[in-house]
Amino acid sequence: MRLKFCKKYKFLVKTIKVVLVLIIISGCKDQKSLQQSDKNICSGEYFYLVKDEYGKLNSEGNVLLHLSTEDSVLIQPEKVCSLQLYPTWKKKEFPYEVLAFSNLEYLWVAMRDFKVLPNEIIQLKQLKYLDLQNSGVTTLSENIGELKNLEELILLFSDIETLPISICELSNLKRIHLGGTKIKTLPSCLKKLTNLEEFILFYENESEFSPELKLELDELQKHLKNCWFALN
Repeated sequence: MRLKFCKKYKFLVKTIKVVLVLIIISGCKDQKSLQQSDKNICSGEYFYLVKDEYGKLNSEGNVLLHLSTEDSVLIQPEKVCSLQLYPTWKKKEFPYEVLAFSNLEYLWVAMRDFKVLPNEIIQLKQLKYLDLQNSGVTTLSENIGELKNLEELILLFSDIETLPISICELSNLKRIHLGGTKIKTLPSCLKKLTNLEEFILFYENESEFSPELKLELDELQKHLKNCWFALN
């Protein structure tokens, strides 16, 4: 009788162990599937366009987006990696709604009316590509250097006038495009950006290159020998 009880007990223990293992495996698969799903949603393969020209959130805290392959979809902001804001936005300042996109890696703000990139931009910790070409921005945030993951800064044909010193803290910056801007001088500390691979600066009128700026560029090229420079 005792032997039978022991056998039944051992069988029960084995059964429980097997069930627990299956539950763990199933949980891992579900978690992996969820992670994969999240990865697919936030893959950066598509560009998303804010459909509402005012960028308003709906009652559930979502932003109405337009996907290139669909008419319109509602997506949680944290699921979006790439976002474009067109000049049709009726805003006179930087759209702070963008800060809800906490996992944003690519941001293109082509709005003509806003002038200042605010300090709050550093809330987008995952940002790798910041494209402000053709925008009306004249001033970058003073703490832009805190965007440690930033790899590309595009300011082509924007109204930017100066670069903040903190830009030199963007240690992962690989490309910076300044062509067609109003920049007339460069921070000397740019030579610290040793990972820089591409530097573009030109003016529609070559005479806008001042002797001082040429000296700054010569010095920069001496320190950044692995960087490709495209100048007038």
